[in-house]
Amino acid sequence: MFFLNLPDSMEKLYSSGIIYEPHLCSRVRFPRSTCQDCVQGCPGGAISWDKTLHINTDKCSGCGICISRCPNGVFWSRSRGDFVIAQEIERLLNANESRSIVFSCSRCDQTANSIIVLPCLGRLTENLLLAPFVFGASQVEIRWPECSGCIYEKCLSHLNLVLFFGSKLAAMIGKEDSCIQVNKIGKYLGPQSLSDRLSRRDLFHKLRVEATQTVAAFLPEFNNSNQTNPWAQFVGTKRAYLLKLLRVFTDHTSTRIQRDDLPVADIEMNHRCVGCPVCTTLCPTGALGRVENTDGVDIYFRPDICTGCKICQEACLFQAISLSPTVELLHLVSGDSRQLIHLHRKNCKECSSVFLSIEQDICPTCRHEKRDIVLSMKGRE
Repeated sequence: MFFLNLPDSMEKLYSSGIIYEPHLCSRVRFPRSTCQDCVQGCPGGAISWDKTLHINTDKCSGCGICISRCPNGVFWSRSRGDFVIAQEIERLLNANESRSIVFSCSRCDQTANSIIVLPCLGRLTENLLLAPFVFGASQVEIRWPECSGCIYEKCLSHLNLVLFFGSKLAAMIGKEDSCIQVNKIGKYLGPQSLSDRLSRRDLFHKLRVEATQTVAAFLPEFNNSNQTNPWAQFVGTKRAYLLKLLRVFTDHTSTRIQRDDLPVADIEMNHRCVGCPVCTTLCPTGALGRVENTDGVDIYFRPDICTGCKICQEACLFQAISLSPTVELLHLVSGDSRQLIHLHRKNCKECSSVFLSIEQDICPTCRHEKRDIVLSMKGRE
């Protein structure tokens, strides 16, 4: 009797299979952040915000769309995360002569060879688009059915951005423009029952794999997160896996693109910077670093782990930080950090206090006091 109910039992376990790292969340680190990607993208309304991030496991279907939506990599899954799906891709490519992989959803015909079925195409990430090429595929096809009336329909607003980003990353590793093709089939076929798609042997193989993955989902995993430190900084699973995929390839082509809402950024700092540790503390991945030395303070930037969350820009009181409208994707594979600014340690000419600046000789406090005096005098006039 237990084995008859095994698929249903596994499905219930999967419903709460999404794991999240709140320390990576932009709004957890900086409550004034306007990010709503995961809340707006969740089809079941399972994600909410009330002073901190919440997942309602009763509403969560485990679809994984939040994994795709979050640039910081807050969400991940041991049961069917990007790495697990990549293993499915490798197995399919090894089992079939075709050197192509097809991504689709349960609304499409799932009997074709080399097809990866996702709950929704909105689950696609740049990692899943690149993984087939790592395992020797020459082409990736996206079979996009008619989505009207689907419970996941609202989740597709992010898909075009993922496809654009994936195609540019593919171009950087030397793939042709046509290597990722979108085929809008415009026909609703509906999901097929498991018995119609799988042989008895394949069915038990699938159950064995899924059972192993389910057990793994409840085992502890060692990573670089620090649950006791609310300001812990670490690279999310999603970005770490992307960097691993990109660095498999040895030849990369310079590819500069418009940043828009992509999970990459190039940061610039201007003379308004006072060397405070706000931006470097709030940065969830540690892409910004602050180093003190005898002369002053250096601010460093690692573009390969920057997710473009804009916390640094939004939190800077002095408006010293800006995000460049374009970004060079080659920075993702270099792993190098560069100095954004060097601030000299000085003594204020007005109050003699020590402060940091590039060109000013008066500390920010004295400058603000002088400005307030000037404004008050103008008000009296």
